[in-house]
Amino acid sequence: MLFHAVPNFIRHANLLPSIPCGRTDDGILDTKTPDDNASAGEILHIDVEQVASGGIKGTVEKRVTDWKYRSHSDWLFGDLQGRSRVTTIAALLKEAQEKGGVEEADAKFLAEGWLPETMEGDIVESFVDNDGKGWTGW
Repeated sequence: MLFHAVPNFIRHANLLPSIPCGRTDDGILDTKTPDDNASAGEILHIDVEQVASGGIKGTVEKRVTDWKYRSHSDWLFGDLQGRSRVTTIAALLKEAQEKGGVEEADAKFLAEGWLPETMEGDIVESFVDNDGKGWTGW
């Protein structure tokens, strides 16, 4: 469970966060590739700043879609190792089926209930481990 080691009042306050996302005039998510990394190509840098209701400080998540593990630490979730990539739901299910076990069951659960355009298009997959607290967020 993602919130296993998080106090109850913070768990409930965090259920209704306001997450501002940068959007362009055409409605596309505003992502960035650093000017000093022109070779990054299709690698997206997605920064998510969470501000929870009730004046509770949120977290800042910086995701880079190159599927490399990066360390992150914040007051809410602790010390983490996470990675992100652009993939498809079909590719995610195929990879999980090849590995089998718990990961296959998780992937099937995550693939349920999406609109057809999401099922057929690209998605951003993020995977986070907190070894110290013993949980994984996907």
